[in-house]
Amino acid sequence: MTKSNTQDEKLRSCVTAAMKEQSGDSHAAAEKVLRANYELLDRIFATTHFCIVNLDRDLNFVRVNRAYADAGGHPPEFFVGKNHFDLYPNQKIEAIFRETIASGQPFTIRANPFEYPDRPELGVTYWDWTLHPLKDGEGQVEGLLFALLDVTRQVRAMQELERKTALAQLLEALARAVNEAATPEDAMNRCLSRLCVFGQWRLGRVATTEALGGGHAVPADSVWQGADLGPYKNFIRASQDIDAFRETGQFVARVLREKQAVWLADLDQAQGFVRRAAALADGLRCAFAFPVLVQGKVIAFLEFYADSVRPLDPGLIAAAEIIGAQIAHLIERSRAAQRQAQLAVIVENSNDAIFSCGLDGKLLTWNAAAQRLFGYSAEEVTGQGFVMLVPVEERAAAASRVAQVMSGIEVPIYEGVRLGKGGRRIEISGSVSPVRDLGGNISGISLIFRDISELKQKEEELRDAYWRQRQLSQRLRSVEESERRAIARELHDRIGQDLSTVGLLLASLGARLPPASRDAVEKPLNDIQGLLKSMSANVRDVMAELRPPALDDYGLLPALRQLATEFSQRTGIAVDLDGVELLPRLPSVVETTMFRISQEALSNVAKHARANHVAVNLHADADLVVLEIADDGSGFDVGRTLPAQRHWGLGTMRERAEEAGIAFMLESTPGAGTRVVLEVKRVAA
Repeated sequence: MTKSNTQDEKLRSCVTAAMKEQSGDSHAAAEKVLRANYELLDRIFATTHFCIVNLDRDLNFVRVNRAYADAGGHPPEFFVGKNHFDLYPNQKIEAIFRETIASGQPFTIRANPFEYPDRPELGVTYWDWTLHPLKDGEGQVEGLLFALLDVTRQVRAMQELERKTALAQLLEALARAVNEAATPEDAMNRCLSRLCVFGQWRLGRVATTEALGGGHAVPADSVWQGADLGPYKNFIRASQDIDAFRETGQFVARVLREKQAVWLADLDQAQGFVRRAAALADGLRCAFAFPVLVQGKVIAFLEFYADSVRPLDPGLIAAAEIIGAQIAHLIERSRAAQRQAQLAVIVENSNDAIFSCGLDGKLLTWNAAAQRLFGYSAEEVTGQGFVMLVPVEERAAAASRVAQVMSGIEVPIYEGVRLGKGGRRIEISGSVSPVRDLGGNISGISLIFRDISELKQKEEELRDAYWRQRQLSQRLRSVEESERRAIARELHDRIGQDLSTVGLLLASLGARLPPASRDAVEKPLNDIQGLLKSMSANVRDVMAELRPPALDDYGLLPALRQLATEFSQRTGIAVDLDGVELLPRLPSVVETTMFRISQEALSNVAKHARANHVAVNLHADADLVVLEIADDGSGFDVGRTLPAQRHWGLGTMRERAEEAGIAFMLESTPGAGTRVVLEVKRVAA
């Protein structure tokens, strides 16, 4: 018979004995009450959410209720007869149980941690439990009533609340540390130290990054912290190896790559962790790292290591994001301050006058160059209206530029006049741009002025020199054409006439000779006459080159027709001429220039274009005369032709055109030929 059955029999015997001591109806009533109480206790034992266990003096299970059996993951009969501390060894708790049996005094404990050896998935559970000694009729303890209540959920909720409170306090402390830090590096070191203490991390590091070839980031400067770094020197040494942060890594490399926190709960299972062997060798079992992002770029990271396996802590991950954002804000603020300081130095030492105005048009800042340019000190102009620097005739234009800037319209660099101290007028080149606050709203305008008075004077001198050179060039061209005309006239009047006279004399001489003599000299005479004809033709060609008679006598179109005919005969390239007679005729200098440019353009076609056809078109309307010369040759890239390669007389053609007031345009594309266009206004002509 089992101990459970024995105790049940003893309980029934007690009930029976009690009933025998009563008489009559009282015996029956007592038996009924006791039986009802017994059944009630049995129902409570079976249905209560409390875990109830009956143990004998040797701490063997006598009986367990369903709640206890379910908590342990076994049916109730599994426990009966087994020793409690064989199933759940714990010397400290066993000592408490035996002391309760020995003393006969109850014992209670709250939120006692307990881990089921055969149910690791439950983790640490927490129990309120009480031990009640069970005594026999003589007051001797014959067993224990062990009552337990599972408070795991409440304890974990309290722990989570405490952790959140601690995290909030940590974040508050870190925010204060970041704000009090003198530099971003100091802020990160403070955060590293506090996080190591808070999370009981054995080892921690903050590392700034630098970009290598390919854009990957690796530690550039590291600071390690820990209660004792000695045991981890090998791991620290391995962490300085750049290869440990190669792109395929799954810890820091992943932080840098994905720009988010990474948690390795068990390094023994972290196959992608490049430094895994070194970490395990130094007794490290868990790792956690998070980045510091500035404008989307990882500029630093913090990593932490523990000597035990730790599950992912979402609260710490969230806190890390906040900490990283706080550090990033400090870095941005620090960088902004550095940029502001650098900008202030640049502005103050600039050779250009730089100053700013508020939305009300009053001057706010005024650099040293502005003082030198205008003659006012910063104290004199600060708070004054900007219009004090603008002459009356330019105030409308200045106001328009300010309105454009305030509307978000970019204003190009402009030139104008501004007023210095004493009303001194200053030629300036200016730019105006908006000043924006941290929210991106326009809070004022910035102006930059450069004194161009000397530049304007030099430009005027250059302009005068250019016009003098142009006038001189025109005179030279005019003299050249006059000389060409004179030489052509001399060739016609003297050499041409003399050659004609010699030809007539030879013909007359041949006619006078007797037949016998004529036969003897007929061939030499014919040769001489042929030479004279060739000389006359050459003289005519030279005269045409010097000054084509058709240009003087008939105008531009006939001269172009003669030029086209001679070009085709000489080169074999077909020329189509289409045009109109220009009435009234253009000025002589314009006609001559357009003809000379046509000569040069056709010469370029013959030398370089490898063309089969040329089209020459002269047309006009009431206001404009246009001459076009287009070929179907090889063409070239006008933009990529180097100055040293421009041997086609393009510069000469352009200069000739500009001197005569003719607009010169050149269009060419490789494989698509070349087109020269000359345009001149009749009023300008």
